[in-house]
Amino acid sequence: MPLAAELAGYGADVVLITDIRGELSAHPQLRVLRLPPAGGLAGCVLDILPVQLAAHSLAERAGRTIELRHMPADTKLAAS
Repeated sequence: MPLAAELAGYGADVVLITDIRGELSAHPQLRVLRLPPAGGLAGCVLDILPVQLAAHSLAERAGRTIELRHMPADTKLAAS
């Protein structure tokens, strides 16, 4: 968390996504998204979801579509 505050202090726009509780020095360049603590699969989903939503939003702003380029067969269950 000190790195996020330091980068904001240099003038960078920073979004810190964390489940760690603690105080950060307030800075207009720093936004903090606090995730609820979760373990297991729920924790994995909560870790990546904000990043995926940000990527989608940035792609939309740029007029680009996000498409699935590679679907690995070894991570899917066969339909029954």
